[in-house]
Amino acid sequence: MSRYLGLDLGSTSITAVVIDTAARAVTAISSRANDAESTSPADRARGRSEWNFERMLDLALLCAGEACAGAAVEAIGVTGQQKGCQVLPQTEPRSVRTSAGRTAAPPSPRQLRPAAGPGST
Repeated sequence: MSRYLGLDLGSTSITAVVIDTAARAVTAISSRANDAESTSPADRARGRSEWNFERMLDLALLCAGEACAGAAVEAIGVTGQQKGCQVLPQTEPRSVRTSAGRTAAPPSPRQLRPAAGPGST
């Protein structure tokens, strides 16, 4: 098998792409408008940006399901939107919102294991 899923959690849209490396082709794409922004007008005026993570997850799963159409993939790559980051340890969800200037305690280094590859240390 040589199929890989890419997910882009963008501020405008959530997109899933399946790439078949053996065929050297994109075999499926699914995209939805990202309607998960929940920033209040007052926070927007302060330059903050808040997003409903559960809604973004629902959109990502919907797009991934459509793009994969039930077929297995070898790996998943995810890219995020803006400067924000949602960190999900195995025990409980936490949110780190750098773009809003607020942070929660980060997970321990054991919970964040970078993939080996070019540029990793």
